[in-house]
Parts: sequence; structure tokens; C-alpha cells
Amino acid sequence: MKPERIGDRLAEVPGWTVESSEQAIIRNFHFPGFDEALSFVYDVAEVSKKAAHYPTIEIRVNQVKLRLTTPEADALTDTDAFATCP
Repeated sequence: MKPERIGDRLAEVPGWTVESSEQAIIRNFHFPGFDEALSFVYDVAEVSKKAAHYPTIEIRVNQVKLRLTTPEADALTDTDAFATCP
């Protein structure tokens, strides 16, 4: 995806930022505790399965970091724009 297109798409998914490499978008989420963070990860897993597009997920106690890219393209694509999870 061209850099100008990335900017347009980011405007559609508030809270997400593009990595400096412009090959992925990332977002950090914070929760009151581990249980809430884990519940969120399960919700993301369900959305991912339906979309057949999977993020990289890092969970650290009450924080979850999602990273979206399209590995087959080694870049961001329109497929990554489904990242509208709250």
C-alpha cells in the first residue's frame, strides 16, 4: 500500500498507528486486569477467524498489543483495514 493510502486508511481506524517500516499497523490496549485483557484477546481471535486474517498479539498482564500486516505481501494491504476493534 502506498504511503498516502496508508494515511487515508488510518483515518478510518482511530487509535492505530503505522510502524516506521510502513509494513504494519499497531495498537496498544490497556485493561483493568489480566482477565479483561485475556477476554479481549479471545474476542480478537473470533474476529480474526471470521476474517481469515490474523494479527500478531502480545499480552502483558493488563496490556495487549496488536500488529497487523499481510505476510504474503510483506506489506500493509486493504485486508489489514478490518482492524476496527475497539
